[in-house]
Amino acid sequence: MLSELETFFRMKAEPQQSCLYFLRSIITGFHPEIRETYKWKLPFYTFEGKMFCYLWMDKETEHPYICFTRGNEMDHPSLVQGERKKMKAFYIDPYEDIDMETLTTLMNTAIALYE
Repeated sequence: MLSELETFFRMKAEPQQSCLYFLRSIITGFHPEIRETYKWKLPFYTFEGKMFCYLWMDKETEHPYICFTRGNEMDHPSLVQGERKKMKAFYIDPYEDIDMETLTTLMNTAIALYE
């Protein structure tokens, strides 16, 4: 039987599924202190035991995104706050190549907030 976490990924249609799996591999491989869990019915990631980010999909566009839990402390034009008070999201178009330079910058910036 699949875990709830694995079911989350497997139940997505393509190309969102591949995009989410790729983002998962980037996040979990980015730093040895990043851990993956399943919380609030979504893939959630911690850094040194503290809330770090999560993966989700926009309901209207069906574009995956990474939402950084301390996004309000991050200043980058690719981050969208929307209605959120503390978090900001980095949206990914699953039909285009991911901007790895921006994603790397955002991940490094987010990790620096915990160090």
